[in-house]
Amino acid sequence: MTLFALITGVRPAFTVPGTAAVVVSGALYGLAGGVFCWALDRHTRIHFWPRAVLGGAALCVGIAAVAVPNNQAGAALEQPVLTIALFVPLAIGFAAAVQRRRRVQPAAQE
Repeated sequence: MTLFALITGVRPAFTVPGTAAVVVSGALYGLAGGVFCWALDRHTRIHFWPRAVLGGAALCVGIAAVAVPNNQAGAALEQPVLTIALFVPLAIGFAAAVQRRRRVQPAAQE
């Protein structure tokens, strides 16, 4: 968020309500995106990177579908290319991290 503010020429500021809104919305979007990426990983035979890109793109589309009609996108809509350039790699990285988790095998009982 600070990087976005600095690039767009807005003075970065910290507010408790703003931070709470980012944390809560990030948790909700992350939970939904994590479930989608997990299901994609579990139920498809797509290779890892195409699956991560698909999961990240779906997460971006899902967030835009909720944020834009509810007028929550504000500054992001004023700089759409910058928003996409900064957010899409993070969403793809999130999708890759969710899908890359290691399946832990139960320890053998001796």
